[in-house]
Amino acid sequence: MRNLRIVQLALLSTIVLLIIAGCEDKPGAAVKPEPTAPAISQPAQGTDPTGKPSDGAGSVPSSKPQEPSQGNPATSDQTKSKAAATAVAFVSATEGWAGGNGFISHTTDGGQHWDNQYSGTGNIALFAFLSDKPKVGWAYEGEMNGPGAGSPAGSPKKSSLLHTVDGGANWSVINPSAALGKEIHFVSEQVGFSGNKMTQDGGKAWSELPVPAEIAGEAYFNSSTEGWAVVNKGNVFQIEHTKDAGKTWQSVYSQPVGSILNGAVIRSTNKDDVWVQLIGDSGMTQTSYSLLHSKDAGKNWINVVANSTAGGGPAPGFQTGSETVPKGPGNSPGQLLPLSQQTAFMLGNCRSCGDSGEVSVGWTLNAGTSWTNGSQKLPGQDAVASFVNDQEGWLLTYAYSKPSVLYKTTDGGKQWSKLYSFGS
Repeated sequence: MRNLRIVQLALLSTIVLLIIAGCEDKPGAAVKPEPTAPAISQPAQGTDPTGKPSDGAGSVPSSKPQEPSQGNPATSDQTKSKAAATAVAFVSATEGWAGGNGFISHTTDGGQHWDNQYSGTGNIALFAFLSDKPKVGWAYEGEMNGPGAGSPAGSPKKSSLLHTVDGGANWSVINPSAALGKEIHFVSEQVGFSGNKMTQDGGKAWSELPVPAEIAGEAYFNSSTEGWAVVNKGNVFQIEHTKDAGKTWQSVYSQPVGSILNGAVIRSTNKDDVWVQLIGDSGMTQTSYSLLHSKDAGKNWINVVANSTAGGGPAPGFQTGSETVPKGPGNSPGQLLPLSQQTAFMLGNCRSCGDSGEVSVGWTLNAGTSWTNGSQKLPGQDAVASFVNDQEGWLLTYAYSKPSVLYKTTDGGKQWSKLYSFGS
């Protein structure tokens, strides 16, 4: 009997063990995992990646998100250049400004590093600084319809004029609705010009000066009385000059157009000096153009360059094949930058070249008697430049939806070195 009970107890124990094992292996049964140690590649709470305790070790967890570690703070260059730049101006070998979509940045080391000075909502289209008071300047801010200020597809739909008297430490809006032209220059702290508009109170208010009928492009005034304009008479164009603030205009140069004249850009460095870029017809991303110069108030003129193109036809003022002067840079005209009666630079564009277009530079150092085109081609659809003398300058290239790149030359445009990228 005693042996029978022992056998029964043994069988009962075996059955119980089988039941328990079956419950543990039953499909779908939840198994609570054992805690595991933190992975080495991911710091555990309260430690840094090396495993050393951090300042927060042992603290009570909170539902409030923890502030990210400051670590090594980003430099001003990294935090201030998230937007591409489309304007640049230098007043010395070290000091300059760049502007773009919603910002103005400042450099004091020639463009190697930049600090943000101003944040806004529009695009900074251009700058103007006084040569004798380089801390006094203006910036034109506009929201653009196209890819960038100064580009053919861009035009301001809303604009304002900013002003600084301390090198940009403070920028203030002095005109919230400044419908100005494509260029602004000031001859004093009070008197400035943009096309045929003039201000006598530092940019707060602008009045219009009379211009000739059938004007091509914008007029250019270099004083409150002296101004220049190009007039398109159809088959003939004229360069006209005023000495009485636009009340009367006198033709000082006349030439058959040769093809089509669609516009003109005029720049001047003093009352006797005038450079005229004539814009011809366009086609196949090409635009024909020519450049003229007078250093004696229009008495004598030099044909400096003439660019006839397959898409745009003859250069203005020339018949096909009659060009006897050098070609300019690119196959479309870019910015014209005269520095004196002797020295002028001009940018040229080739928007269909390369992956994102090409920009090149040409120049004269002898009033237009000869012309040199630089051999270096820089990637970009458009560009703006700033020179402080005939050797030292900066070139800012940009293309739609791509970073803009700042280059520098110290040999008059022969070689350009990359300095900085905005918007990268």
